[in-house]
Amino acid sequence: MVEKFRETETALNGEQTYEVLANKLKRARFHPQSEAVNAAFVESALTLFKRVLSIPTVAEIVRKADGNFGHDGPFAKVSVLSGIMKKAQTCELIEWTVLCINDMFRTESRSA
Repeated sequence: MVEKFRETETALNGEQTYEVLANKLKRARFHPQSEAVNAAFVESALTLFKRVLSIPTVAEIVRKADGNFGHDGPFAKVSVLSGIMKKAQTCELIEWTVLCINDMFRTESRSA
């Protein structure tokens, strides 16, 4: 969502800072349990979109996990995906890590 918002804002108003985008996003309604929208959040979200969610397999797994588990899912917070991105670094290792975490989470949720 943040990436699409940035694309639209850039098309209409030119390049904007993360802080300007965050201030504009604050007008939108988010789920009460969502993380706070600020410049750091916007920067993280856009970086994650480019480096993590641009991997089709990863995007599909994250989308399904969010749909199935919501805020209780393994990838519900930006900080989780950010940690995976920083530790795994390459597309291949990011994908492998997400697959493993998803498999572990699904297995644990079935046995509980």
